[in-house]
Order: sequence, then structure tokens, then C-alpha cells
Amino acid sequence: MAVAYKPNIAFYEVQGAKGWESLQKTLEYIPKECFTIADAKRGDIGNTSTMYAARISKP
Repeated sequence: MAVAYKPNIAFYEVQGAKGWESLQKTLEYIPKECFTIADAKRGDIGNTSTMYAARISKP
């Protein structure tokens, strides 16, 4: 078992409301005794930055 889980918010946010619902489901799978860390760096590099840019370009 892991000590902590760190979901990358960009990959959920890019999907809009459905992404936030998916994040909630993901969080429900994480055992309660584990730490949860939101990876929500807006100035990140690579594919994370691409996902944030894709969300900004959606209406």
C-alpha cells in the first residue's frame, strides 16, 4: 500500500464537470488512512501544462 496519492488535477479539470466527478470517484478509492495531495501546479511543464492549456481554450 502507498503512503500517499497525488492525483494530477489538470487531467481531471480538462474534462470539465465530468472530470471533477471522476476526481471524486478516484478519491473514494483511496484508503482513508493514506494522505491525499492535490497536484495542481499551474506553471508545470510537459503534458500537465498541455492539459491546463486545453481547459482554458474550452468554452
